[in-house]
Amino acid sequence: MLPIAVIAVSLLCLAAVTSNAAGIQQQAEELKKRIVNGSGVGQHQYPFAVRLTTTFNPGSGVFIVCGGTIIAKNAVLTAAHCVQAGESSTPVSPSQINVGAGSSNVGELEQFRVRQVFRHPNYKAQSNQLQGDIAILILEEELPFSDKINSINLASGPANWGVTYQALGYGKTSDGGPLSQQLLSASFRLYSNPVDYCDFFFPGYGSPSSSVVCFEYDEGSSDFCNGDSGGALVAQGSSGLEIYGISSFGVTRRSNRRRDLGGPLYERNLDNNRLCGNKNTIDIFTAVYSYRDYINQSIRSAGPSKPYSGGNNNNNNQGDNNQGDNNNNNNQGQNPDAPHTCACQ
Repeated sequence: MLPIAVIAVSLLCLAAVTSNAAGIQQQAEELKKRIVNGSGVGQHQYPFAVRLTTTFNPGSGVFIVCGGTIIAKNAVLTAAHCVQAGESSTPVSPSQINVGAGSSNVGELEQFRVRQVFRHPNYKAQSNQLQGDIAILILEEELPFSDKINSINLASGPANWGVTYQALGYGKTSDGGPLSQQLLSASFRLYSNPVDYCDFFFPGYGSPSSSVVCFEYDEGSSDFCNGDSGGALVAQGSSGLEIYGISSFGVTRRSNRRRDLGGPLYERNLDNNRLCGNKNTIDIFTAVYSYRDYINQSIRSAGPSKPYSGGNNNNNNQGDNNQGDNNNNNNQGQNPDAPHTCACQ
């Protein structure tokens, strides 16, 4: 039996694996992260939110869908597991990643190419050290900033309890349902100290504890699902709207006991067979504030990108009709008439 944290990432890496070819065999555990009970956003309400498609084997039709966040004219922030080459210890080639930006609707996204991938050196997908689920994508061309495409500031401090955060994603809207064709938003509120909360469920996880932020989903509230991996957790900060977290993974507790505000935390009893939107689900985000230096150093070391050439790339609507999410942890969708399968990297 794998350590619980490892299973959680394999299970709940929120990327949605999609396939345009039927009969793809899934080899990894089920992935579970989407925004459930979320709401649509205004067309350009979050111009920093992007949709990533990462192709595994060129020509196979297999790719994953993730979220991402524009943090500079040539840089996008996402989760490390969104650029993981299957179970390999190396990231995928930049040429395998497309960044869709400029709209809240999937069919209207303009695609941009990636020239360099920085994946945090502490990220180890197959170990119980689940730190560093963060990656920076450097684009071939600078983005044409406007009201449609723009950046967001990095968190000016750690996440605090009593604050309401918005999580963004293009993932599934119900367990086993289709990927969303529109950017969705969901509200999360920290009701207890985020460091203590994470430490209780995952002792020693992400040490120092401030490298992750944990929320619990109550039935009827918002949650993640496949395709939401890498998406932003945002809130108002000292410099305006800031990104505080990157959607990483989640697990479900077996116990239905609840915690009263100010009372003791839940017993640490987690269920590996997590379902999107299931009550007592714990959602984990990479804490952006803890990685500010790494992010800034990566962008500086990459150097400038080419100027925007204008009107590049056709819309890439991969995954628009993909539905599936099986008992394998990444959502592998198919063509509308193909059997639904899913897998996690």
